[in-house]
Amino acid sequence: MEKLPSKVAEDHVVNATACTLCGSENLGRFLAETGIHHVGWENMHKPTVFVSSEFVVCLNCGSAVFALPEQQLGILALLCGPVVNAVNPR
Repeated sequence: MEKLPSKVAEDHVVNATACTLCGSENLGRFLAETGIHHVGWENMHKPTVFVSSEFVVCLNCGSAVFALPEQQLGILALLCGPVVNAVNPR
């Protein structure tokens, strides 16, 4: 069975052994509840999506990584609609 994209991302976070930004192996694993909301006043009407997941923090450079569970990823995708440039939406 082929892995779903969110499962691949989750496996990447859980199995991380080094920071992808600075290469440090000094990683901390934590559980977090995060509220994700869209940027800008024009998006104030869109609901916050709450996520509970494991995340990894590089204790050297502060970079943090977490994977969204598939259900919350789908909700965010629906709220975003078609996105032309997700990296720099401005």
